[in-house]
Amino acid sequence: MRKIDARFDIITSMFLGGPEPNNVHKPHEQVPNGVRGRVAIRPPSVKGALRFWWRALRWKTWIKAAGNDEAEALTRLAEEEGRVLGAAYDSSSNAGQAAAQIMVTSKCKPINGGELGKRISSGHGYLLGQGLARPPKQGVTVCTRGAIDGAFTLRILLHRSLDDSQVTTLRNAVLLLGLLGGLGARARRGFGSLAIQSLRDADGAAVPLPENPAEYAETLRGLLHELPSDEPPFSAFSRYTRVDISATHKNAWFLLNHIGEAQIEFRSNGRRTGKERQNALRQRVAQMPFKGDHDSMLSLLPSLSPGQGPPLTHPRRVIFGLPHNYFFGSVNRKESWRGRKEARRRATVQISPVNDKDFGRRASPLLIHIHRFPTGDAVAVQTVMRARFLPPDEGIRIAAGVNSKDFPVACVPAWDVLDDYLDGFGSRTTVLPLVEGGENG
Repeated sequence: MRKIDARFDIITSMFLGGPEPNNVHKPHEQVPNGVRGRVAIRPPSVKGALRFWWRALRWKTWIKAAGNDEAEALTRLAEEEGRVLGAAYDSSSNAGQAAAQIMVTSKCKPINGGELGKRISSGHGYLLGQGLARPPKQGVTVCTRGAIDGAFTLRILLHRSLDDSQVTTLRNAVLLLGLLGGLGARARRGFGSLAIQSLRDADGAAVPLPENPAEYAETLRGLLHELPSDEPPFSAFSRYTRVDISATHKNAWFLLNHIGEAQIEFRSNGRRTGKERQNALRQRVAQMPFKGDHDSMLSLLPSLSPGQGPPLTHPRRVIFGLPHNYFFGSVNRKESWRGRKEARRRATVQISPVNDKDFGRRASPLLIHIHRFPTGDAVAVQTVMRARFLPPDEGIRIAAGVNSKDFPVACVPAWDVLDDYLDGFGSRTTVLPLVEGGENG
């Protein structure tokens, strides 16, 4: 039987549950001996990530075959995905067991939250968010979940029904998982980044892998060519896709913190210290590129502006993903006499899609990946998977303060915000899209 074999290293700590429901180690819990099985990476986790990259690659095939008929392309893509990677059985399509069977062997070690917290700097904490990290106590961040480090091997057994094009796309999806992707919680923010170490094609031949940034860029350009010219309806590669090597360093963990601090500096409105506002890192005067976002959302709070009318639009920063909430410390302090919980509610503006039931979240189109080469050198890679931000006619809901009226506004994604953010990395190399006439600088 034909097969694809690959080996991956985990480059940044991965937040991924194991096969047992209690596979979450509390911050200061001692990790028991003999837990190798409990921290194993399971095939469904890898398959889920492979589906993402497989769809992103395969979209160009079906939108072309369907003559740019989007509905037809989506239908045929879903049917093929069911045959290749499996789907719930449907008598009308005969989808069921996958033609590609996935086997995973992991060699991972657990890290409890307390140990991991000692390695967390400001940028890491920002990227983790409140769900996985708590504010530092005595200078040490507390992680609410343990993580894993290590490596794993992947074997995909290929049924004879798969044609050469399907096998090639699957092989390329495996490669992209190890060049741009990761596994686990906060994978889009760079945690659980994977670096592919070896890959054998269905015929048993070793696939050459990049060993430096220049080869890395060329490999991606070879994989991502002849892309569709229209914006896709989901996260898929198109001519709108942007891939940047934003920074390089000897230490992968340092790079992830560097990216996190860059996001803090770009996205934060800063904090007032004396007569000027410093950025959230308190290193220099805040840039405040989104002061308009800050001021317009602050003005909606009933305690400040009881007669304020509805906003004309949503903050530009929603392009980083939804929900996108604001908490105003000045209002919280002003309302503190009402009690801690009530004050926080009055100081908060919540922003999400209108239809919370079906579309309560919109994942960020910005993907962070930390890649390490055999030399030990590492690169921070950031990818913008531009696609339709919300379903057609889906608006954005803004809810300010307590018992306030929701404000629905039209969704107008500001994609230039992400370009401005990526352009802020002075030593960047833009891999995609290629500028006319040759190499990007």
